[in-house]
Amino acid sequence: MASVGLSIMGAILSAIGGFSIGLASAIGGYYLPGALFLIVGLMVSVYGGKKKTSPESTVTTTPEATVPTTTQRFCSRCGNRLRIDDKFCSICGQAIS
Repeated sequence: MASVGLSIMGAILSAIGGFSIGLASAIGGYYLPGALFLIVGLMVSVYGGKKKTSPESTVTTTPEATVPTTTQRFCSRCGNRLRIDDKFCSICGQAIS
């Protein structure tokens, strides 16, 4: 929300600067105050609205891939899915090697 406020404030300062420059050219006055308002307003609206980030927050990390630690095992005789600690198939009794 603060970035929106800074952008609006910068636009207002820029408008004041442009008006001051126009007024100075019409009456033969000094351009410097108007130019300063214009430059500061532009800088506030452009750079004031940007979120400041620390080097730590710019580093993106990718989540670790979920790699299964074990592979699925199946009985060679009936195709039943086997648990890790099975020595025999619970369906057909085939010895697991």
